[in-house]
Parts: sequence; C-alpha cells; structure tokens
Amino acid sequence: MKSIITLFLSLCIHFKSYSQSITLPKLTFTEIQALQFPEEGQILYDLTFKCLRVYNGTKWISTTQNSGMGVEDYTSLSKVYGETFVNTALPVSKFETETYAHSSYIKIINNTCYVLYMCNDKENFEGGINQKIRLSTFNLLMPTQKTITEIAQPSQTSGSFTLDNMGLQVPNMLQISQDTLRLFFRGSVSKNRTILYRDYSLTTGALTNFKTVKATIARNQSIVPLNLLNVYAHLDYLFGPGHGIGEIQDFFMTSEIEKIDDALYSVISVGSGLGKTTTSILVKSTDNGATWSFLGAPDPRFLPGTNSMVTKYMWEGAITSSSTEIYLFCRSVNNGITLTKANKSNLYNFTIPIKIWNTGNAKPLVFNYPGIGLIGLFESSSSIEPNLLSNRTALDVVRISNNYSAFTKLYTISDYSGIHTPSYCLYNNEIFISYTGDKLRRTPKNCGQIFFSRLKRNSF
Repeated sequence: MKSIITLFLSLCIHFKSYSQSITLPKLTFTEIQALQFPEEGQILYDLTFKCLRVYNGTKWISTTQNSGMGVEDYTSLSKVYGETFVNTALPVSKFETETYAHSSYIKIINNTCYVLYMCNDKENFEGGINQKIRLSTFNLLMPTQKTITEIAQPSQTSGSFTLDNMGLQVPNMLQISQDTLRLFFRGSVSKNRTILYRDYSLTTGALTNFKTVKATIARNQSIVPLNLLNVYAHLDYLFGPGHGIGEIQDFFMTSEIEKIDDALYSVISVGSGLGKTTTSILVKSTDNGATWSFLGAPDPRFLPGTNSMVTKYMWEGAITSSSTEIYLFCRSVNNGITLTKANKSNLYNFTIPIKIWNTGNAKPLVFNYPGIGLIGLFESSSSIEPNLLSNRTALDVVRISNNYSAFTKLYTISDYSGIHTPSYCLYNNEIFISYTGDKLRRTPKNCGQIFFSRLKRNSF
C-alpha cells in the first residue's frame, strides 16, 4: 500500500499558499487529451509542455504564457507536434549557392551529423546536367555551423574512372567502420548508367577513388557491374523476356540501407518496358555494399488501374522485417502507398501488393522507434492541391501495428514550403530526420534545400 501511495505522490504537483495547499495530478499532454468527462475548472500540470492546463468546458487550455512552445492554446496534436518539428528544423545544405537540393540520407556518429544529398548550383530541376553529390557535416548541437564536402560531380576523374557529363542521381550512405562512411550514387561511365561509391574518412576527410558497385543477378553467382543493362536482365529473369526494356531508362537505390539479421538490404527502383510498369527490386549485401545480390520484386501489374505509368508503379521503397518476413512499402502515383512482403526462406517471391495509404506522390519512410513501435512518414492527402500532382507540403505520422494490419494517423507535419523525401537516423534512442523542402521558393516541386530536425519521443 505504501508503494502505491508513493507512486501517486510522484505523479502529482503540490502547491501551498498562506491559507491552503493544493495537489495537482501531473500528466502528459496525450494523457490529458484522453481523459473522459473532465469537469469544468479542473486543473492539471502538463508534463509534455511544462504548463498548467484548465478545462473550460470544451477543451484544455494553457493557463501560462510560457508553455514550453510559446503558444498558449494547444487544441490538436497535429498543431503541437507538427509545428514543433518544422519550427525547430534547420537548413543544412549549401543553400547559399544551390538552386536545387534533394534526396538526402543521414547518419550521426559521436555527436557529428553527416547528410549526403544531390544538388545543383545552376539548374533548379531534377536530373540537370550539372547535378552533383555533396556531404554536409555538422555538430549535433550546432547544425548551423556546417562543413560542405564535394563528393562527386559530372565529368570528374577519380582513379581509373571518368564520369560522363551527365547529372549524378540519388545518393545513399552506409557506415562501414568507426572511421568510414561508404557513399553511393548513380552516375554514368562510358554511357552506361552505373552505381558507384567512394569511402570517406571521418577523422581526416579523405576520399578514396571511385569504385563501381558489383552485383549478382538471376540467381547466378557470377559478379557483374551494377549497371542499367544488368538490372534489366534481372527483370527479364523475374517477369519474363521483354520486361527489362526500359521505359524510364534509369534506376536508383531508393531506400535506407537496413541491417536485417546478418546482412544489409536495400531497394533498387527501376522502370521497365512490359506494360510500362515500374517496380522495386530487393537487394542484399554481405560485404558492406560493395556487392549486392538481386532478389525478388513485387509485380506492379497486379495493381488496379489502366494507365500503367501512374498506376502500375511501385517506386522508392522502405524496408522493415519480422522474424520470418521482409516487408516492402512502395509509392504509386494513383495507388498511394502499397505494401507487399516475402518470406525470408524465399525472397524472390513477393505477395500481391495491397494499398495501405491513399497518397503516394512522395517517398515513404518506415522505421522502428524503440519503445514506441513501427512508425511511418507518408505523404499526406493535405499536400495535394487542385490541378496539381502534389506540392509535397505535408507528412502524416502513422503508427503501424506489429502485424501490419492497422495504419493509424497520429498527426500531420505541414510546411507550405515543402516537407518530403525524409531519411532517418536512430541516435541516443531518438529519431533524427533529414528531408527536402524549399523555404527559398526556388523550385516548383519544393526541392531547394535539405533540412534537419528531430522527431521527439514525447510526440508519441
């Protein structure tokens, strides 16, 4: 009984005046919002926003000006948590000179943050001939004091390779040791689109020469370059002859590189010719991303609709896993976010994709937040405007049930200047996010800057 009383007192705050004393319950904002049948005039202490709240008969309002966020009245989780995320976000790309920035990946090591992204100093659209790859480095406590490192640019010579005069695309990043990041990007060598990498030393800043990423395809153990021709050959193996005749004529490594069991997994998204479909291939590496084994891919022809270029479309995947299966989330212009899975005993065989979210014009992100569970960041329907495909100005924060059967929107993060294409890093038990936006309003698709923020644990 004594322990119960002690617990109760720890959850209360005590006030004392000359005439009387009052003990108030201490609750989180979420717990306060969940209270049933509160009485008008009831007062509580909000642990989340460090303020007193009184129930006015219809809602809980703050009774103090200093409520932790500088806003007196919080009426919705979307307003509170969404605005907090956006208001604390800082630009970390080289926005002083860049006219375009997009597709970032983030790592944090020993309180230093590394954000790899593609950008352009001359053109303001994706795929421009001058598009290059940069790395932004900054201390976690001082993100405004960044250092920019040039990683790769068109026509650059490194070792035995000279890149073609073609824009570089969609980087990715992997920590392979305490001192080394492996930096990937899609370039072109001798007019053959290829994924390359170079290693970056955290202590010296030195970069190794370019190397081509290798692959094994079609269950064949022969090692080949990870280039467009071999990616299409693997599609022919999976879906039949002719499927690999390129319609989009390009491919990218589009998901986070995730460690599952004893291997690394990612996704190669590629346009195909048969039926003008687009799919994403699961790939696996056991040598720190130097070589990737190509596995299965969901068949987008099972998706509903007749306009193949916008419906039969599974692009930019996100990977999660259970003890027995690997799950793949992809986006589709008209079919929203789709989900499919493959058993670990046969990763060539994916289930028929099902639609789990209505909006899919921007890359999905899914991660496990320790102690909270599976969380998705999906494009929100509120980011769609009439007569526009998407201006990508809102992300829904979604709780995903452990059995992947329920998808519940918790709140929405909105920014009129753009918020999309997020990447995540788990560091010190919290999730940090890099994403694309454009507060400078330089680009029509909100791809002008890379931002950095934190998805705070107390927002769940």
